[in-house]
Amino acid sequence: DNNITFEKDNNDNEDLSYSDLMSLILPSGSRPSQLSIGFNGKIFDGWVRQPSPCCAAAVLASAINALGGLHRNDELAIGYNHVVDIYINIFIEMIDRKKQTYARKLGCNLSSLEKILELLDNKLNEEKSIKNKIKNKYTKKSIKTHLISIINDSNATIDPIVSSDKSEFTIPSAEDLFKEMLSTSTNKEDEENENIEDDENIDNINDQPIDFIGSKKKQSLQSAVEASVWDWLEDLLVILKNISGLRKLQSVNPSTTAVGNWGVVQALNKLSELKGLNSSISISLYMGKKTKGTKVEYVVNKSDNIDIIDKQWDAIKTQIDRSDTVLVFHLTNHYALLFAYREWILNGEHHREVLTARRGQRPTAWISFHEVRDILIGWEGYKIMTIKRIVSEEEVRNNKLNNL
Repeated sequence: DNNITFEKDNNDNEDLSYSDLMSLILPSGSRPSQLSIGFNGKIFDGWVRQPSPCCAAAVLASAINALGGLHRNDELAIGYNHVVDIYINIFIEMIDRKKQTYARKLGCNLSSLEKILELLDNKLNEEKSIKNKIKNKYTKKSIKTHLISIINDSNATIDPIVSSDKSEFTIPSAEDLFKEMLSTSTNKEDEENENIEDDENIDNINDQPIDFIGSKKKQSLQSAVEASVWDWLEDLLVILKNISGLRKLQSVNPSTTAVGNWGVVQALNKLSELKGLNSSISISLYMGKKTKGTKVEYVVNKSDNIDIIDKQWDAIKTQIDRSDTVLVFHLTNHYALLFAYREWILNGEHHREVLTARRGQRPTAWISFHEVRDILIGWEGYKIMTIKRIVSEEEVRNNKLNNL
C-alpha cells in the first residue's frame, strides 16, 4: 500500500521524560499572561504505534491500555493486531449476513450470488491494477459495467440449483435475475452521489428480505423486475466494499480504511466482551454534527455563538481531566486520541489547542479548537467520541483478552 509510508509511526522511543513532556505541553515563545493545561499521563503511557494505515485499530488498543493504566510494554497490554483481528471477524460476519440477505431479496441461490461477487471483485481489482490507482473507486456505474460483461461472458454462466423433489420449482441463479434487473434499469438509477468516506454507512443494508420466491422461475424473475424500488446496485456496491475492506484488513500491512464509526463502536464492545467486562466499558458520540438516528451530547454548528463554543471547549477539558475517560477524535481521514489541552493568553490574544496526531498515534500535533470545530462541521462522520470505564482501573488491567 503506497499510503503506508505516510500513515505509520516512526521508530522513535514512545516514552517521554518529564522535561520532554513539559517541552511538548507548554506553548513556545514568550511567557503567557495566563496559562491552563491538562493531560492524562495514562494515555501517554498506553498509546501504541501504528505500523500501517490501521488507525482505527491502534487508537482502540491505545484507549483500552490507558483506561487500564497499562503501559504499552506491559504483558497485558493490547496491541493494534488484537483489534485488527476483531475487525476481521466483524467483517466476515457482516459480509456473510449481507450475502444471505441479498440472496433472499434477489430470490437466488447463495452459491450463484457468491460466484458473481467473486467475479465482480476480480474485475474491480484488475481495473485497479491496470489504472495503477492508489485508491480503488467503487461506484454503481463501474459495478454495472462489469456485471454486464460477466453476464455476456459465456464462461461466467452459473448453473441453477435444481431440487431433487420434482414438486418443487427450480431456484433461479443470480445471473438470470441480474439479467432481468439490468434490462429494466435506467441510467438515472445509476447516478452517483459520491460522499467523502461513504463507508460510514457500510453496515446499513436493510436486512428485511423481499420475497422473490414464487411457484415458478418465471414468477420469481417477474418479481425481481417489479422490485424497482430496491436499490439493488447500491446494496451490491456495499457488499463489494465490505469484501475489499476485509482484504485490506487481512493484508501484511493491515489497513482500517473501510472502518467507520460504526466499526469502532462494534469493536470496542467486542473488546469489552473479550476482556469479560461486558458493558463496563462504554463508547458514545460526544461532539460533532447532529445526524439522523444518532445522539450526540454536544452538537456543533457553524452558527454557534461564543457562549456555546465556550461550553464545548469546557466539555473537552472536563473529559481530558478525567481518569476514567478517553477521547477518540475522528478527524480528517484518521482516528487518534486527544492527549492534552492547553489554553493561554499572550499579548491579549486567546489560544485554545488540543494535542493529538494527524498521522500515526504519536502525540505530535497541536490543533486549535477552531480547527477542531471546522473538522467536525465539515462532515457528519467526523466526531469526538468518549470511551469510559465504569469498573475500576484494576479490573480493566487484570482481565486478559480471551479467544483471540
